[in-house]
Amino acid sequence: MNYSLNVIRNPNRLIAVRLAAILVALALMIGPAAPVAMAKCADVQEFVINDGAPVTHTRDIVINVKFENKATHYIVCEDPDFNGCGWQPMPYAGPIKYRLSEGNGIKKIYFKAKNLTVPGKVHIATIELIEGDS
Repeated sequence: MNYSLNVIRNPNRLIAVRLAAILVALALMIGPAAPVAMAKCADVQEFVINDGAPVTHTRDIVINVKFENKATHYIVCEDPDFNGCGWQPMPYAGPIKYRLSEGNGIKKIYFKAKNLTVPGKVHIATIELIEGDS
């Protein structure tokens, strides 16, 4: 009884009570929320540099990737934290092209793909660069 008197004496409380009642009624009419489809990450099934060749004589390499779920973007870098590298849209057809850093030696390539906003796991492959050999 005191509660009703307080509500009547304070118009802000009356508005709050009415608003709460409306929200409860709407929630009961709408029912449970529909399940939200979660975006799946672009799972890489295969990640191969230059068809699996252990050595390249040119800095320009080709990366072939096969996915379980479609990827929209990729990032490839020689830095494990992907510093200085940015997300690129997936090519519509054909392999991904990448230019290795200068200097002979073993190059470690880090690759990650994403589907819209869900990034996948990092994949790593190596290739040895020997420029100047015929």
